[in-house]
Amino acid sequence: MAEECKECVIGIPNIDYDRAARLWSQYVGSQGTDEFMWYARTDDIYEAVEDYIDNMPETWQDAAPEDLGYMLTAYIVRDVCTGHLRRE
Repeated sequence: MAEECKECVIGIPNIDYDRAARLWSQYVGSQGTDEFMWYARTDDIYEAVEDYIDNMPETWQDAAPEDLGYMLTAYIVRDVCTGHLRRE
């Protein structure tokens, strides 16, 4: 599992994780990634983020940057993978 996590973190090129964290804070709030995924109707990170964005208020969707889904997904993947690597 740790090897997969190394690959998934490396496989997301040129992500500004500070920006991803700001977007997470702005659009998700103080909820952690574990809690976010616990409330999701799926274990798939991509589907969970897509569902979350689809269910945001329309005004939030209109104001959101075009890459919000990508950035939130990258934020979760990095957090999950970093957690796995720390446990190894």
